[in-house]
Amino acid sequence: MTTAIDRGLASDKQLAELNATQYVVLAIASTRSSESASELCRRIRHDPGAMTRTLDRLEEKKLVRRVRCTNDRRSTSIEVTEEGRKLFPKMAEIAMHVQNNLLRGIPISEVRRLEQLLMHMLVNAEEGSCAAREEGKMT
Repeated sequence: MTTAIDRGLASDKQLAELNATQYVVLAIASTRSSESASELCRRIRHDPGAMTRTLDRLEEKKLVRRVRCTNDRRSTSIEVTEEGRKLFPKMAEIAMHVQNNLLRGIPISEVRRLEQLLMHMLVNAEEGSCAAREEGKMT
């Protein structure tokens, strides 16, 4: 799916230099206030180094900015810039179009079942990572 979103973004002259990961980060930052880079990493299960590079690229494109937290100078939150807010709806439209194309011809009941299965997998993955963290604390 990310490859399909990458192709969709590349088809738009204004969005050609963006990718699916950057779209997801921008989507989360657009809907959540004061999201930190580490929170974004956990949310999308992304490697911290890769997240730093993604945020660097979004910042270079002036779509997000890092803002130091006033109560903890070691921490920064990610804010979407005006330019990012302008581009995001177009990115979301392309991502939705890609998703609709991928689901074309699948009955809605099966799409809902797919959503349930994927959510169940996410819960299992989260429980597994929590169990692994707990196991690591015990040794």
